[in-house]
Amino acid sequence: MRIGIDINPLTETRTGVGNYLYEILLWLNENAKHHEFFLYSPASDYLELPKLGKNFHLTKLQSKHRNIANQTELPKLLKNDQIEVFWGSAFHLPARNRYTKNIRFVLTIHDLWAEFSPLAPKSLKLNLIAHLMRRDAKNADTIIAISEYTKREIRRHYGIPAKKIPVTYLAPSTFDQKTPTRAEETKILKKYHLVDDDGNLIDYLFFLSTIQPRKNLDTAIKAFNLYKSEHEGSNLKFIVAGNRGWGSDQTFELMENSPYKSDIIRPGYITTEKSVFYRNARAFVYPSLCEGFGLPVLEAFAYNCPVITAKNSSLPEVGGDAAFYINKATDEKSLAALIETVVNQSALSREKRILMGKKQLSKFSWEKCARETLEIIEGNKK
Repeated sequence: MRIGIDINPLTETRTGVGNYLYEILLWLNENAKHHEFFLYSPASDYLELPKLGKNFHLTKLQSKHRNIANQTELPKLLKNDQIEVFWGSAFHLPARNRYTKNIRFVLTIHDLWAEFSPLAPKSLKLNLIAHLMRRDAKNADTIIAISEYTKREIRRHYGIPAKKIPVTYLAPSTFDQKTPTRAEETKILKKYHLVDDDGNLIDYLFFLSTIQPRKNLDTAIKAFNLYKSEHEGSNLKFIVAGNRGWGSDQTFELMENSPYKSDIIRPGYITTEKSVFYRNARAFVYPSLCEGFGLPVLEAFAYNCPVITAKNSSLPEVGGDAAFYINKATDEKSLAALIETVVNQSALSREKRILMGKKQLSKFSWEKCARETLEIIEGNKK
């Protein structure tokens, strides 16, 4: 089968959607040698692809803008390449026209937050993207949702029948799990002042995400401030990692003006530090307002890190019984109380929670996600 794939998410620094595509390409490379894959990328100086076999063919489009290319040059290329099925890996598809009328379209929708959340930024550009998302969803023969929550949202907002929306769950990344040596780990912890003069680990909380209003870091900072004010002399730290995203000025102002500013550590975008920060944290704090899947929760479980998150959207699907939950994402008092719970956990209680996380994690794998995705693309899975 000749399969086209949109690889636009790999033209920028990988986050959740890029990791999803990267993992599936890794699996396809090893397990789908009987197919020919045609990868289409907007014109870009940056493209992060895994090493792929001879049955993968890359085409860089002339336009830097995916949505323009989808309406103009891509449909003709698909016809010339004799594509039988096209997989839109992230929200969008080529135009349905005389060039693509006989091509089956499979589309992954990760969430509908950008269109329907009142917190999403409003602009003419985003209004156009929302319009195209709705159109592409209608044009898709099959829509892959990454959680039951996302499936419900697609049905509710777009009116797509449930039978056209299979769910494939994600999993933690496998390609960046190189374990640092003990010496490398110690060096990282010392760099960020997370060990005392005697070499003992200092308690800290960990947050990792592109910083934007949806991630609700403001509530986490307020809860941290509250906890510190109620526990005079506590040396608890808070690591806030991730790129600065849109609408984050208020969040950075909140951190800058915190009376505990010196205890808030901001390393920015991290790579090798990630596993160290997860593995040694008292808890991963992630009170997001809305998640299509919530991949960082599983990442934390993979590194034996307890999780505090919010009981909304897909997060209870992902966290199961293993995570600690606040019922309302913006309730800093409840979050501060859970911070106290995890900080004061006994070694036995912590180990029990870690084992619960491992059990929950075992329900998710990239092998399963990629295999089911290929079955959907092939038309063999409903």
